[in-house]
Amino acid sequence: MKNKLLFIFFVFLMAPIYGQYLYVEYEHTVNVVKETGSFKMNAILVAEDNLSHYTVFFNNDKFKNISNVIKDENDDSSFHVFTSLDVGDSSTLIYNKVDNGISLNLLDNGKPIIIQDNGVKFDWKLSVETKTIQNFECTKATVDFRGRQYIAWFTTDIPVSFGPWKFHGLPGLILQVHDVDNLFEWNATKIQYPVQLVKTLDAVHSGANFKVMSLRDYLKAQSEKRTEDEKMRLSKLSKGTRIVESKTENKGIELVYEWELDESKKN
Repeated sequence: MKNKLLFIFFVFLMAPIYGQYLYVEYEHTVNVVKETGSFKMNAILVAEDNLSHYTVFFNNDKFKNISNVIKDENDDSSFHVFTSLDVGDSSTLIYNKVDNGISLNLLDNGKPIIIQDNGVKFDWKLSVETKTIQNFECTKATVDFRGRQYIAWFTTDIPVSFGPWKFHGLPGLILQVHDVDNLFEWNATKIQYPVQLVKTLDAVHSGANFKVMSLRDYLKAQSEKRTEDEKMRLSKLSKGTRIVESKTENKGIELVYEWELDESKKN
């Protein structure tokens, strides 16, 4: 009897440890490019209780390859975690609910960097309006975030406070969200909950060559680079060339930041 118990305990230790997770595929639509019209990207959200990975694929073939092989052939309810993705073909946003930290990996002039955007807060306003999305009853919520107004639809049938991109903080999974100008839109196209993952999610990005910087420092560096590029361009113009200033409308997903509002209040 003792040997039998030891054998069962040994088998338990050797077996893979599974946890319950959420797996969602989203279609991300951007409507700000006048020359080419709207374009769509695919994304995958994988989440547990306090951690989520949201990966956007710029390469549609890469997305198809990942989404086709992520399912475990030996277990219909389990998935493999994809951790080794080429930055450039994709970008992963990690949200850690414990410290309200967001980190995003991407390429900056061909070099991989990690941008940290901590302390993000969504002041959601809940509505009584409901509708059905992907066979889930969803409730409407609205929020003003960094210069844009968003309408989101979430379901408490999946009680995890995650969603696409940086969106989080509602009492259920966000299945659909768009800004009121319909420039940015996210729609869940496939939902599986609960599922099991063969490996737990990482709380930080992997990669020893990544430069880490705050979002504020990153934006400051980008602004300084544009200024230097403009100076270089002007220095190459012939003498007497007349410069006509033009203002380009900012159609970025984020228009104004908290620190900019704080600074404007001081002035």
